[in-house]
Amino acid sequence: METDFDVGKKKDEMMKEAEETQRIKVWECKSCGDSINTNLECKPNKCSCGANNWNLLRIEYYTQTEKKEALEKFKDKQLLKLIHQELSKSHIGDDNLKLTTFLTATSGLLKNPKLRMSNAITGGSSEGKDNNVKTTLMHMPRDSFIFVTNATQSTIEDDIKNKRIIAFSEVNANREEGANKHLIEVIKQKTEGGTSSIKKDVRTGFKEARIEVGEQASVLYSTTEAEMNEEMQTRFIKSTIETDFNRIRQVNNNTLDNFSDLDKLLKDKTEKDSWLRIGLTCFFNESNQHVILLPYAQFLKEQIKGQDIFDNTNPRSQRDIKRLLALTCATTFLFQEQRQKIEKDGVKIIISEPEDFINTLEISGEFFNQSYSGLDIRLNDVLKAIKEFGLEWTPRDKIQEKVGVSLNTIKNYCESLVNEGLLEYQKGKYLNEKTGVGSYDCNKVYYKRCQRGSKKPLIRCQVSELKEFLEQKTSKLIDTFDFNELSSIKEEKEDIKGIKKEGVKLTEDTPNTSKTLSNNKIDTFYLTPPTEEELKLTGLAEEYKEILEERVE
Repeated sequence: METDFDVGKKKDEMMKEAEETQRIKVWECKSCGDSINTNLECKPNKCSCGANNWNLLRIEYYTQTEKKEALEKFKDKQLLKLIHQELSKSHIGDDNLKLTTFLTATSGLLKNPKLRMSNAITGGSSEGKDNNVKTTLMHMPRDSFIFVTNATQSTIEDDIKNKRIIAFSEVNANREEGANKHLIEVIKQKTEGGTSSIKKDVRTGFKEARIEVGEQASVLYSTTEAEMNEEMQTRFIKSTIETDFNRIRQVNNNTLDNFSDLDKLLKDKTEKDSWLRIGLTCFFNESNQHVILLPYAQFLKEQIKGQDIFDNTNPRSQRDIKRLLALTCATTFLFQEQRQKIEKDGVKIIISEPEDFINTLEISGEFFNQSYSGLDIRLNDVLKAIKEFGLEWTPRDKIQEKVGVSLNTIKNYCESLVNEGLLEYQKGKYLNEKTGVGSYDCNKVYYKRCQRGSKKPLIRCQVSELKEFLEQKTSKLIDTFDFNELSSIKEEKEDIKGIKKEGVKLTEDTPNTSKTLSNNKIDTFYLTPPTEEELKLTGLAEEYKEILEERVE
């Protein structure tokens, strides 16, 4: 008669196989510190020390086989492309924004609380802000985050004080009854230094006081507001979702597929955790997490072509350089299976490579410039629209038509720009009285720019120049990812009925030099304005005239 061990496998092999396919809970005895593993349904009995007071350290949601397979993905040179593909399964388009959100959340997994960055995702209604945040959280370790639509200050200070990532569905700080406006102060604390509060302990009948300390966390939230006050700007990377025809069309097509495709419907019912979540859980659960060293950061103190790499004229650079390097650490954290690891004085260290810095710039550079200037992309679109009309005073309805928003929205945008000192306005009746001509509509409101809206960027050189500079300094070839391959939105043909594509008009005999330059000479996600020669070739010299003048100054 055959026994369980008569099937060609030894007993120790079967035990090892069982261990590799088991999901467990890890418990720690509060009395002696010993640990013990149980399956997901069980609790431990008395400890060997006689105590029966256990603390659940963590839940091992994945088998050893699943972990091994996931970590193999993190060894792939095309890791960023694989991550992008995973994110694109649930959020179409917004390639740089969703990768920036993902990097920000990943910074929340880092050992050093000061490196945990926060991100505010702005945009209009129904543009996918909430979905962008949820897409990132789908791939974060289960025990590392919490997503809420509402909360109380006490809950944040007490119950979720140890959560590394806190995500809010919406925060509107500037409205009288704005969503989660009552949490603004505690959110500020969680994003800069953490919380420390003293309160009466309900467990002792309010007879004793207790102190609750929570570390700095990564906070993510979405908002429809275009304005952000100074204190929030110092704490959040600000990124804006912008929709276009191609993205909306592809999202709608995907929705129709989800409702009509039986295979997709069944797949959603049985969907397992992604390899990305499994791998990040392995990194997150390490008892002694690595710290991250950026040895090439010392070279960023130098100059390229006679000017500082960073804008040292603005105090905001002190804040944003730290943010940029923190997200670079998050990129290195993702690539740790491919990076050198050392140990010094008992501390485990991951050595970052220059390509981590360059890749981070390529992903998030435009949002750092947005945060650095303090001007929302949507507000900048209003300034550009006014400039394109070329009038001394531009009627609000024309600006509204050009930007393509509702009346209330354009009112809010213009009001924000007036408060920033970038616009001034007058009623048509007053302008007629002032000019004595009567060419303005008395029932309309008019706006004009009252100062230049362009500001110096954080990085004073192009990414390509910085890459070449770091290659010379480190004597290493920097093999960065080609971000032109990332786009998950396919360009539609120009002959789609009812769709007019905007861009530089070219004659039939003129080669499309703008496309060539965009891919080869001008950085796709440039951090500084291109050269005057490049702008002339693309036909954009007039549009960027003010920026070029500022360069000369």
